[in-house]
Amino acid sequence: MRDAATGLVLAVLMVVLLWQAQSIPGPQFEPLGPRFMAVVVPGLILALALALMVRGLRAAHGDGTLRVALNLDRRIAIAAAVFAALAVYAVLLELRLGYWAYVVSTAAVFTVCGALAVGRVTPRILGLGAAVGFGLAFAVAYVFTEVLYVTLPS
Repeated sequence: MRDAATGLVLAVLMVVLLWQAQSIPGPQFEPLGPRFMAVVVPGLILALALALMVRGLRAAHGDGTLRVALNLDRRIAIAAAVFAALAVYAVLLELRLGYWAYVVSTAAVFTVCGALAVGRVTPRILGLGAAVGFGLAFAVAYVFTEVLYVTLPS
């Protein structure tokens, strides 16, 4: 039943986001426009929320899926931690603290999300996550500024 409630809350939130996305202007020159991702991502999450609701209702009716529903507690905690890390990352990017703040925050988020995905925290996993995170941050900044000629906020 917990999955059904979580799915319902998530579905309501995605409907609100889809409604708010309608205020974003449509495409002018590019084929997809600025509204595209603001509609696609909540739409996909809405579909997943509906699937979660169905799964939760099936588990509540005792047709053999209760065992799977009980295993989701750990996965929900991991997903919530990843969501919290990405939310902090988004806030840090919005503050526009500069290039090095972007690099450090990208490496930190990549390290945290990687450790959560693996399921354990060891010095090796943290070091590997930090190294890949720093490399990813530098590579993305280089591609945007030198290859795509996009001026990143400083």
